[in-house]
Amino acid sequence: MSFPTASAIERLQGVSALKLIGDAADLATAIAQKPRAAPAAYVVHQRQGEPPIGVSNGVLLQNIRVSVQVVLFVSHAGTAESGSSARRVMDALQADVDARLMVGAPTASRASAHCTSSARATSSTPPAGSAAR
Repeated sequence: MSFPTASAIERLQGVSALKLIGDAADLATAIAQKPRAAPAAYVVHQRQGEPPIGVSNGVLLQNIRVSVQVVLFVSHAGTAESGSSARRVMDALQADVDARLMVGAPTASRASAHCTSSARATSSTPPAGSAAR
Protein backbone atom coordinates (compact mmCIF):
# COMPACT_ATOMS: atom_id res chain seq x y z
CA MET A 1 0.00 0.00 0.00
CA SER A 2 1.39 3.40 -0.90
CA PHE A 3 1.02 6.37 1.35
CA PRO A 4 -0.80 9.48 0.09
CA THR A 5 2.06 11.83 1.00
CA ALA A 6 2.91 12.74 -2.62
CA SER A 7 -0.76 13.38 -3.37
CA ALA A 8 -1.10 15.65 -0.33
CA ILE A 9 2.03 17.60 -1.29
CA GLU A 10 0.73 17.98 -4.84
CA ARG A 11 -2.60 19.31 -3.58
CA LEU A 12 -0.88 21.72 -1.19
CA GLN A 13 1.03 23.24 -4.11
CA GLY A 14 -2.30 24.81 -5.02
CA VAL A 15 -2.24 26.89 -1.82
CA SER A 16 -0.53 30.03 -3.09
CA ALA A 17 0.24 31.37 0.40
CA LEU A 18 2.57 28.46 1.21
CA LYS A 19 6.22 29.33 0.57
CA LEU A 20 7.61 25.94 1.59
CA ILE A 21 6.05 22.47 1.35
CA GLY A 22 7.88 19.36 2.52
CA ASP A 23 7.48 16.04 4.26
CA ALA A 24 8.82 14.61 7.49
CA ALA A 25 9.35 11.15 8.94
CA ASP A 26 6.92 11.63 11.81
CA LEU A 27 4.91 14.26 13.67
CA ALA A 28 7.63 15.05 16.24
CA THR A 29 10.17 15.63 13.46
CA ALA A 30 7.77 17.90 11.56
CA ILE A 31 7.02 19.98 14.66
CA ALA A 32 10.76 20.33 15.38
CA GLN A 33 11.46 21.87 11.94
CA LYS A 34 12.54 25.47 11.69
CA PRO A 35 11.49 26.30 8.13
CA ARG A 36 13.58 28.86 6.25
CA ALA A 37 10.39 30.40 4.84
CA ALA A 38 6.90 30.88 6.21
CA PRO A 39 4.12 30.04 5.84
CA ALA A 40 5.31 26.46 5.52
CA ALA A 41 3.68 23.02 5.60
CA TYR A 42 5.13 19.58 6.35
CA VAL A 43 3.18 16.46 5.44
CA VAL A 44 3.39 13.40 7.69
CA HIS A 45 1.66 10.07 7.31
CA GLN A 46 1.00 7.21 9.66
CA ARG A 47 -0.17 3.68 8.93
CA GLN A 48 -1.92 1.54 11.52
CA GLY A 49 -2.85 -2.03 10.73
CA GLU A 50 -4.72 -4.68 12.64
CA PRO A 51 -4.23 -8.42 12.45
CA PRO A 52 -6.23 -10.06 9.66
CA ILE A 53 -9.84 -10.61 10.69
CA GLY A 54 -10.59 -13.49 8.34
CA VAL A 55 -10.86 -14.71 4.81
CA SER A 56 -13.76 -14.32 2.39
CA ASN A 57 -13.74 -16.20 -0.92
CA GLY A 58 -9.97 -16.61 -0.66
CA VAL A 59 -9.37 -12.90 0.04
CA LEU A 60 -7.67 -11.93 3.31
CA LEU A 61 -9.63 -9.25 5.21
CA GLN A 62 -7.64 -6.72 7.20
CA ASN A 63 -8.36 -3.18 8.41
CA ILE A 64 -5.63 -0.63 7.74
CA ARG A 65 -5.91 3.05 8.60
CA VAL A 66 -3.68 5.63 6.94
CA SER A 67 -3.75 9.17 8.26
CA VAL A 68 -2.21 12.27 6.77
CA GLN A 69 -1.22 15.14 9.02
CA VAL A 70 -0.13 18.58 7.90
CA VAL A 71 1.94 20.70 10.27
CA LEU A 72 1.66 24.39 9.43
CA PHE A 73 4.14 27.11 10.38
CA VAL A 74 3.40 30.82 10.20
CA SER A 75 5.35 33.80 11.40
CA HIS A 76 4.08 37.27 12.06
CA ALA A 77 5.94 40.21 13.54
CA GLY A 78 3.81 42.06 16.03
CA THR A 79 1.51 41.08 18.88
CA ALA A 80 4.27 38.71 20.01
CA GLU A 81 2.95 38.39 23.52
CA SER A 82 -0.52 37.22 22.51
CA GLY A 83 0.21 35.71 19.10
CA SER A 84 -3.15 36.99 17.87
CA SER A 85 -1.86 38.17 14.48
CA ALA A 86 -0.15 34.83 13.85
CA ARG A 87 -3.36 33.05 14.89
CA ARG A 88 -5.43 35.00 12.34
CA VAL A 89 -2.93 34.16 9.59
CA MET A 90 -2.98 30.50 10.70
CA ASP A 91 -6.78 30.31 10.66
CA ALA A 92 -6.98 31.60 7.08
CA LEU A 93 -4.16 29.32 5.95
CA GLN A 94 -5.69 26.30 7.66
CA ALA A 95 -9.00 26.87 5.88
CA ASP A 96 -7.19 26.97 2.50
CA VAL A 97 -5.21 23.81 3.31
CA ASP A 98 -8.33 21.94 4.44
CA ALA A 99 -10.16 22.94 1.25
CA ARG A 100 -7.29 21.62 -0.94
CA LEU A 101 -6.88 18.36 0.97
CA MET A 102 -10.56 17.51 1.24
CA VAL A 103 -11.18 17.73 -2.54
CA GLY A 104 -12.52 14.35 -3.57
CA ALA A 105 -12.69 13.09 0.02
CA PRO A 106 -15.10 10.21 0.61
CA THR A 107 -18.65 11.22 1.39
CA ALA A 108 -20.45 9.97 4.49
CA SER A 109 -22.38 7.50 2.35
CA ARG A 110 -19.18 5.85 1.05
CA ALA A 111 -16.87 6.09 4.05
CA SER A 112 -16.17 8.19 7.08
CA ALA A 113 -13.70 11.04 6.73
CA HIS A 114 -12.00 12.51 9.75
CA CYS A 115 -9.89 15.63 9.44
CA THR A 116 -7.61 16.87 12.19
CA SER A 117 -5.05 19.60 11.98
CA SER A 118 -1.83 20.26 13.82
CA ALA A 119 -0.72 23.84 13.73
CA ARG A 120 2.09 25.91 15.16
CA ALA A 121 2.01 29.66 15.09
CA THR A 122 5.00 31.79 16.01
CA SER A 123 5.10 35.47 16.60
CA SER A 124 8.03 37.75 17.17
CA THR A 125 8.62 41.33 18.15
CA PRO A 126 10.46 43.26 15.42
CA PRO A 127 13.84 44.79 16.30
CA ALA A 128 13.76 48.36 17.59
CA GLY A 129 13.41 50.81 14.74
CA SER A 130 11.94 48.34 12.25
CA ALA A 131 8.36 48.27 11.10
CA ALA A 132 6.10 45.28 11.65
CA ARG A 133 4.69 43.68 8.51
